[in-house]
Amino acid sequence: MSNEEKRVVLEMAQEAYESGCGFCEDYEEFVNNNDYDFADTESAYNYYCELMNMGPEGFYEEFNDQLDFDESFISEYGEYDY
Repeated sequence: MSNEEKRVVLEMAQEAYESGCGFCEDYEEFVNNNDYDFADTESAYNYYCELMNMGPEGFYEEFNDQLDFDESFISEYGEYDY
């Protein structure tokens, strides 16, 4: 996958986590619910599943320095500085 394709999948996963809905249950749903023309859709789907399997806490922990998360998501799944 290209860096651009990884970025698109990463943004899809972030949107799914932050909205609380949108996880594609299977490959067909993934294909039908995105408009991006991936060179290898199966690889994109596998990467998406990998990201979704992290869970919201793991996803935030892994990507908090790369993505701009919504404040409500951070308050629920982010780290707290006390």
